[in-house]
Amino acid sequence: MKQLLKSEMSELMPESGGGGLSKEVYLVKHNNKKYIIRKCDTIKRAKKYETISKKLEKQDVLPKILGRYGKDVLFEFIEGRDLTKEEDLKVFYQLGEIVAKISKLKTYKPDNRFYTQLKELVTGNFSQNNKVDVRRYRERLDKRRIKPLFTRQQADNIKVVHDYLLKKVKPKTVLDINDVSTSNFRIRKGKIYFVDIEAIKPRIKGLGIAKCFLKWAKTEDQQEAFRKGFERFDKWFFEGEYADLCYLKFIIQSLNYKCQIGRDYKHDLKRLEILLNKYKEVVK
Repeated sequence: MKQLLKSEMSELMPESGGGGLSKEVYLVKHNNKKYIIRKCDTIKRAKKYETISKKLEKQDVLPKILGRYGKDVLFEFIEGRDLTKEEDLKVFYQLGEIVAKISKLKTYKPDNRFYTQLKELVTGNFSQNNKVDVRRYRERLDKRRIKPLFTRQQADNIKVVHDYLLKKVKPKTVLDINDVSTSNFRIRKGKIYFVDIEAIKPRIKGLGIAKCFLKWAKTEDQQEAFRKGFERFDKWFFEGEYADLCYLKFIIQSLNYKCQIGRDYKHDLKRLEILLNKYKEVVK
């Protein structure tokens, strides 16, 4: 592995042009072969990747881990291509299988980001986020003055609906795929792999599905294929109030991010309005 660390190395960017914000993923070429090295900023982070990879080794959903040397973790390179917005239904079936397998990894670390993100949308004072800074730089965005999005009363109403749903559905916290999006998957000879281990984080079960259904698998056929794949390994749960809770959490997460980088968020606000209207009796 030491030889690989001295080989030709270049930062790896997704084919779609999205993602690539961690600045830790590198493509290495050695003896006419390709490898992926994640150059982590801490030993703790590197060990986390190593642990997750080994736990999922038998599931065959991630690139194979080839070893860890200090803060650097070596993986196989998946030849093939990134997924795209338009894929065959069998692809969405496999996505459901992968999400189900990974979300079986339980964790007891709570995910309280919702309250922080909502508070920041009231105050306009956002916590330091390196990914936001990288995105601003790469998209040549000015560090414009960030303004609050919600009044305190609006935020209180959102919190009431959130807490109502949280109490009703009692979600589990798992190591969920936080980002089920095209650039995080590669297909090789018909088989799909999840290649962004960084996006496996403690989240309520289903948060990644919410993003997938809002941003990618938007049609009924795609969502049904995903559900059938998921049910091969786990009971389906993403419906009704549970799905609404996941959608609410993702919408606030999306608004928080877009406010910081200056992206248009009108569609997110519209989705939020429709969702909150379903529970207007709860707010009264």
